[in-house]
Amino acid sequence: MTRPPNEVLAGLVERVTFHNAENGFCVLRIKARGHRDLVTVVGHAASISAGAWITASGGWTNDPVHGQQFRAAFLKTSAPSSAEYQAAMSVTHCSLVFNGDIGMIEDVDDEDGEVRVRFDGRPVAFGFGERDMLVPACAVTINKSQGSEYPAIVIPVMTQHYAILQRNLLGTGITRARSSWC
Repeated sequence: MTRPPNEVLAGLVERVTFHNAENGFCVLRIKARGHRDLVTVVGHAASISAGAWITASGGWTNDPVHGQQFRAAFLKTSAPSSAEYQAAMSVTHCSLVFNGDIGMIEDVDDEDGEVRVRFDGRPVAFGFGERDMLVPACAVTINKSQGSEYPAIVIPVMTQHYAILQRNLLGTGITRARSSWC
């Protein structure tokens, strides 16, 4: 498959496979937007660590030894914004689980290295390396709940947070309820 030579790729660094401090050459594994599996990125960065957000421009190559890689001509690193982080975290299971979905943990299998969660009757297995994608849901923000519905919701409204008390945010929160809200 031929792809344009100046493509832009953005994502969260999952692992720094190699980094040469002298010349900045690095090999990274990232959770990239629009890609289900981790992507290998090869480029140059003065410093890089897991958890950094990268934006790279370059092109795809097929290395005879290491397989498909994104060769970055330009690589910019930054701390991820919460929106970028949430987008990256939903990449791996994008066909089954969406941001805001609520499930019940059914099993933690130490032998297989998996956590099995049931979302609306569908079982989904997460590897131990993906556990950070799972967040306890005893309370969820309105933004995090977008796209989901709940039997009942409670929206605490306090004047100390007047800056975020906007009609559109409260309206979004109320529309998350199937039957009742308070």
